[in-house]
Amino acid sequence: TPALDNAICQEKHRALALPLISSLDPDSRSAGDGAFILTVTGANFTPGTKVSVNGKVRETRFFTSTRIQAAVLASDIPD
Repeated sequence: TPALDNAICQEKHRALALPLISSLDPDSRSAGDGAFILTVTGANFTPGTKVSVNGKVRETRFFTSTRIQAAVLASDIPD
């Protein structure tokens, strides 16, 4: 049926949606500031979304499809 086909197409679109970042908090840090929690706001986050810092995956906590947090190490911020 057309309604079922439309629902399947919408679900496939949601499954393929890439995470989008609209803001970071804090939005900057300096070397020597120490470890911190980074809050990422955006869209299409899932429980499996991970944050990478300088190519290294960091412990990431999922809150909603628009908000995740990651533990950033002091060593992630270069001198």
